[in-house]
Amino acid sequence: MKVLVIGGTGVISRELVRQLAEGGMETTIVNRGQRSVVLPRGVETLQMDRNNKEGFAKLFENKRYDAVIDMVAFEEEEARQTVDVFRDKTDQIMIVSSVAAYERPIRPVPTREDQVSLWKTDTGYTYGYKKAVLERYLNTESEAGVPITIIRPSLTFGDGARNVGALRQNMGIIERIRQGKPLVMFGDGIHPWSFTFTPDLARMMIRLLGNSRAIGEAFHLVSQEQNNWLDLYYGFGKLVDREPELVHIPSPVLYRQNPALFGHIYFEKSHSGYFSNEKYLDATGDDFTGMSLDEGLAQLKDSWERDGLTVDPELDALEDSMIEAVSRGYEALNAL
Repeated sequence: MKVLVIGGTGVISRELVRQLAEGGMETTIVNRGQRSVVLPRGVETLQMDRNNKEGFAKLFENKRYDAVIDMVAFEEEEARQTVDVFRDKTDQIMIVSSVAAYERPIRPVPTREDQVSLWKTDTGYTYGYKKAVLERYLNTESEAGVPITIIRPSLTFGDGARNVGALRQNMGIIERIRQGKPLVMFGDGIHPWSFTFTPDLARMMIRLLGNSRAIGEAFHLVSQEQNNWLDLYYGFGKLVDREPELVHIPSPVLYRQNPALFGHIYFEKSHSGYFSNEKYLDATGDDFTGMSLDEGLAQLKDSWERDGLTVDPELDALEDSMIEAVSRGYEALNAL
C-alpha cells in the first residue's frame, strides 16, 4: 500500500509513520521540514508548507496514493484543501479529528459515535469548535461520494508528549510528587476518561486503511481501560514510590483564573470522556486490548528523562501560588 501522511513528525504521527514503514507500506510524509526527526529507512520526505496552497497542489499534481492521512487538519479550510487536492488521487482520505468536537456533557458512558452531537455554536472552546466545523464539512463531502474516514482520538500520550496534567506541567508532576509538594486536581478527579497511547492509536489507524467498512464513517480510537484523572496522578506516584498529595479546585475557578491554560479543563476534561471502541472492533475484527495506563506512563517518564525534560519554573510557581491561595481560603472558612 502506498500511503501519504500530511504531517509525520508530531507525537502521534511519528509513531504512525514508524508502524507504517515497519509494516512494509510505501510511506511518504509531507510537512514544512521544521522538526528534526529520525525517520525509518525508506520513508520519503517532501518539504512543503500547506499554507502555500498553490505549491501544495502542484506538488501532488501527478501523484497518486492508496491512502492519504491528514494529521494536521485543525479547521475546515485545511480539511477542504486535503479533499480538493486528493479527491481524485486516492482511494481513502483519513482525517484526524478529536473527541473534543463533541458537546459536553456526554451521555451515556461509554459513549458510541452515534450517541453524541458535535459542538455547536459556542466558540468558547476554540479547538473543539473548529474540529466540529471541520467534521460537518467532511460529512457533506462524504455524502457526495468522497472516500473519507474520520478518526476521533481521545487524549493521547506518547514519545515527545508535552501536554500532560491539569497545568500541562509534564515533568513537573513527577518532581512535585518526589518532593512531597501538592498538585492541583480539577474537581474531584473521579469522572471516567480514556487515556490512550500512541502505539495503540497508530495500530488502530493502520487497521482501518484500505478497509471498505471505514469509508464514510467516523471512529473512536481510544483505550478501553477505564480510568479517571486520579489514576493518572497516582500512576505517576507509583513510578516514584510516593503517593501524590492533591489539592482539589473546581474547574470553573481554574478557568476564571487562567482561561487560556484551563480552557481544555473547563470545556472538555471536567466531563466524562470514556468512549466505546465497539464500532472499530466490528469493522476490523481486531483483538485490541491496548497498553495499560501504568505501562504507558512508564514509557512516558522514560522518554522525558531521555530527552532531558525539566520542570517549567513558571508553571511550578503558578501551581505553588494557587495551592497557597486555596490554603488561605480554607483557613478563612475554618475561622468562621
